[in-house]
Amino acid sequence: MKKLFFLWIFILFTPFMIQAQEGDFQAPDYEAIQKKMTENPNLYPSIEARFLRADFSLTEEEINIFYYGKIFRDDYSPYHNIEWTKNIRTIMTSDQVKRSILKKELKNINKSLSEYPVSIESLFIKYVICLELYGQGSTEEQQSKFQLVSIMKAIAYTGDGESMESAFYVTHVPDEHSIMQLAGWSWKQQSLHENEGQYYDRFELEENEEGLEELYFNITPCFNALSNLFSESSSSESEYSNRIEIPLGTRVTLRLKEGEKGTFQATIIDQKPFSGEIGEETFSSENDPDIVELVFAQVKTNSGREKVVLCAKSFNDNALSFDSFIQYRGKKEFESTSNVGWYPKARMHEEWFPGIVKIRLENIRIMER
Repeated sequence: MKKLFFLWIFILFTPFMIQAQEGDFQAPDYEAIQKKMTENPNLYPSIEARFLRADFSLTEEEINIFYYGKIFRDDYSPYHNIEWTKNIRTIMTSDQVKRSILKKELKNINKSLSEYPVSIESLFIKYVICLELYGQGSTEEQQSKFQLVSIMKAIAYTGDGESMESAFYVTHVPDEHSIMQLAGWSWKQQSLHENEGQYYDRFELEENEEGLEELYFNITPCFNALSNLFSESSSSESEYSNRIEIPLGTRVTLRLKEGEKGTFQATIIDQKPFSGEIGEETFSSENDPDIVELVFAQVKTNSGREKVVLCAKSFNDNALSFDSFIQYRGKKEFESTSNVGWYPKARMHEEWFPGIVKIRLENIRIMER
């Protein structure tokens, strides 16, 4: 399978790069797309059904509606992602894979695509499996290639990623990483920027053949979706609880209220999407003993590996303990995980491997000496 890697890149990414270099870019007209979908409620479901069966008659306009119109659907998720099973890792890294494994994972990927068909990551894995299972030029390989390239071309029409003005427009944050991986680009740092009401992820790239130093993605729909989610949940901010749940990619400020026997309840007084590097400037210089500031995000470490981290700064005068639980992608249950606690005005750090989507904190209390 590894021997085919550069063939995949050539077949799939060359059309994307050619389109991105032409320079005649056009940002998606979200208002016009929403109007069309409102006037014709069957438009999006019809396009989606045709895409899933790889209807080659789909036009570029219809693909554009399909990808960018997803933000107006009830099932839209800016962070929807798939969990890489052991079999998928084997398929993507091994020279030879049993056909039984390929067939099993193709069914799983098709199920994932039926639930969220605009994921570049899922579409790419499907293409790899079809190429290995049925061969280049087969109906299955051609259909899966059409699906993947169609989405990538729609994104390429929006920009080349070299600046905010020509950023790639994405509606699905994991697509940023998929695009960079397909292009063979590695990144050193990520940061979130705002300009005139638009939000951008900026990636500082490692040295590459194209000579690109940075790459921009317009993630405004993703940011707005998370902001709306947070504003909806803020209605209970005045209510204190002994349990707080924090989704991945979030900066949270908690206010604590001391109860009996050294226990605390907490309420969220500020919650915002977070992307980028975590440093001292991430946290305020608050001296309010009732405040704890938290960042729960996926970041890149100095060694280049991606980690999920929980960084916290507590302004309470006491060392605090709490119980913590993590939820993995695709799982409903939370699993218990250890923590070192929070110490007065110290920046605390926990980390895990990627795949976690939410953390839950319970039973905050004064640490026993």
